[in-house]
Amino acid sequence: MSGNGRLASQLAARRISHTAMRFAPPFDGFDDSGSEFDEHAPSVANSGITQSTVPRRTRQRRNMRPQDEPREVTCASCINRMDQNGPVAVCRSQESPNAVACFACAKVGRKCLPVPEAALPHAHVIQEAASRLINGEPVLNWNVLVSEAKEAVHGVRQNPVFVPNPPSAIDQGAAPSPEPSQSPQPLQQAPADDICAAVSRNNELVAKNNQLLQRVLNGMEAFARATR
Repeated sequence: MSGNGRLASQLAARRISHTAMRFAPPFDGFDDSGSEFDEHAPSVANSGITQSTVPRRTRQRRNMRPQDEPREVTCASCINRMDQNGPVAVCRSQESPNAVACFACAKVGRKCLPVPEAALPHAHVIQEAASRLINGEPVLNWNVLVSEAKEAVHGVRQNPVFVPNPPSAIDQGAAPSPEPSQSPQPLQQAPADDICAAVSRNNELVAKNNQLLQRVLNGMEAFARATR
């Protein structure tokens, strides 16, 4: 190649390099090599970066709303929680008007599993029983209620036409009957007018009896004199 041709090639290369530098995007400090869109991310071994310099990816924990009052009807997931942990696992709402999942399901990042319609009476009863227990009221048949609720939900899921038996009533124990009083009952006195009227009637009856008795005696004496 002649000297003029070599010079022309060098000038052309300089123009191309200068144009590329003019239109090259500026470096903004953002590295998306580890993003989900990079199919061939550089390995740590080939990049010259040691393991100690790689920042550890930490999972950001979602801010949780505080728990609110117990729901009227529990979700199916909380029925299992109450069966394992007792009434303290009662299904509670989140303290937010926009929250959909209950507090326990949202805490583990899951949606509430709804209770089938045919098992809703059992879900209502077990939720009411749990609420009473955490408020200090007795529920003697807790194990029966939670077992019935689990069986009802499981049965309807296995067979959509299955109709579970009605749930048992909450047994809080019979209230003790009051003991009868040992003190004698006070005597009720009749009014004075009634007493006077009764005495008068009694005197009249006695007088009539005396008159009849006198007549009988007089008749007997007359009969005795006649027969002498």
